[in-house]
Amino acid sequence: DQDKLEQALTHLSPINMIFDAGFIVIGTDGHVIAENMGYEELVGMDLNQRDYVRETLRTGKPYISGPFRMIIPPHTPLIAVVTPIRDNSDKIICLLAGYHTLGNDQFLTSILVEEHENGVYFGILYDHTILMHSDKTRVMETIPELKNRGIDLAAKGFEGTLDIVNSRGERLLSSFKRIGNTDWILAANIPYDEAFKPLNKLAYNSIAISALGVMLSLLVIWYVTRQLTRPITLLKGHIDTFSSEMQEWKPIELRTGDEIEKLANAFNSLMQEVQDTKQQLGEERDFFSGIIQNSAAPMLVIDRNHRLVFWNNAMTVLTGKSSPEMIGTDLQWTPFYPSKRPLIADLVLDRELDRIQYYYSTHSSSKYIEGSLQAEGWYDDIGGKRRYIYFEAAPVRNSSNEIIAVVETIEDITERKLAQEASANYSLFLKEIMGAIPDPVYYKDSKGVYLGCNEAFYEFFGKTEDEIIGRTLLDIMPEDYSKQSLLQDRSVVESGSSVRYETELMRGDGLIRSALVSKAPFSNSDGTIAGVVGTFIDVTERRTVE
Repeated sequence: DQDKLEQALTHLSPINMIFDAGFIVIGTDGHVIAENMGYEELVGMDLNQRDYVRETLRTGKPYISGPFRMIIPPHTPLIAVVTPIRDNSDKIICLLAGYHTLGNDQFLTSILVEEHENGVYFGILYDHTILMHSDKTRVMETIPELKNRGIDLAAKGFEGTLDIVNSRGERLLSSFKRIGNTDWILAANIPYDEAFKPLNKLAYNSIAISALGVMLSLLVIWYVTRQLTRPITLLKGHIDTFSSEMQEWKPIELRTGDEIEKLANAFNSLMQEVQDTKQQLGEERDFFSGIIQNSAAPMLVIDRNHRLVFWNNAMTVLTGKSSPEMIGTDLQWTPFYPSKRPLIADLVLDRELDRIQYYYSTHSSSKYIEGSLQAEGWYDDIGGKRRYIYFEAAPVRNSSNEIIAVVETIEDITERKLAQEASANYSLFLKEIMGAIPDPVYYKDSKGVYLGCNEAFYEFFGKTEDEIIGRTLLDIMPEDYSKQSLLQDRSVVESGSSVRYETELMRGDGLIRSALVSKAPFSNSDGTIAGVVGTFIDVTERRTVE
């Protein structure tokens, strides 16, 4: 409901001091649904060309834009803060965008752009473009490269304090610091002469001091100079030290009562955000590392250079090779092969899935993850034992769909493989025994479906194996001749007792034969009756003689 949306936007008064230009609601197709900026022509406009619309829809996360001018006259300079709105199913249904006017006395501007008596002023930059400045006419001005060495370095990631000459030829002492997770740069500037004015003044006065007071004057000069420059020196040294990220960050405490103290507090606030983010990333890294390291399944992870970054405890137990001797190397092949050759993780990393046939006789692609491989086989000496190993490798991709690592799991399925081979040998042995019996023999499940028969059975009914296995007696003979046999099957399954009876069976050529039938139940490993095994003898000639 566009009217209700616009009414709701109008009542966002608690944050209008920040988003003084107003709000709009943008659909997932990039078109404006509602606005309270006073420009009705915005409704329906396509904003897909704006980075804050594209990036928020792509990532599903809040986004702070760079500076831009409004599409509609008077083309006011703005920044946008956008957040996705989700329904109860966590699906994005629209975007809420708030606009902050650059150059007005609102929020950031009122805090940062006031020029102080001693010439100190603050500004905010986006790359080389001015977002906030004491001179409002300079908002949205782009400083050309090579015009301000400090801005050039800050745009490339520098954080710290420099003695520079700005684009207007003024010599300044400037400090630069990135703000949070944005691409904004906080710049604090003080005229060079103003920064050292107290020192220069003190030097001039010292000339007039008499020789008798030289020593005392020098002591006073040293003390005063130290008190005046120490906060700036401490702040600059602190920024330079911890910008290298080589030490644990600690807040700097400055009680100067001036802009240096405010700058130090702003620096502390920014660094606290950095510290919290680093701690969160470290906790997440330790959490996922712990999952891999303590997984019950043997697991290894290689990076994009084919070097091991994880070798968990289960891999150590399986192969006898410890994590410290494997991490950082490309020796992942050593527990499995006598000479260097790729694992399936290496093939997945290089996207050479077709080459798996040259290294593994039994292999396949994963049914669940694109670009993954599976393989298995016998290995004579893994951890001092002959084992049948099952391998599976899956790629790890970044947001650009590039493979940055591969996870490979190794499973020892020796017992299962031996059981399968034993079962196959037993089935072959059973088939040979049944084939040697001259009379028809068969076995079927509790529902009467044939599971196996010998050659004599197929010959009697004139059927092939494919025509009998998986079917019932009703598929072989008419119901008139099948009825008694089916009743007897049910009796054997329900009572668990053997039966012997005489009946008539229709042979494959249509002749009716007298048969002496014997049936008995067989059970599963848990003792439940699984089906019926039976045989019969053609006694037609015997009955004719009798």
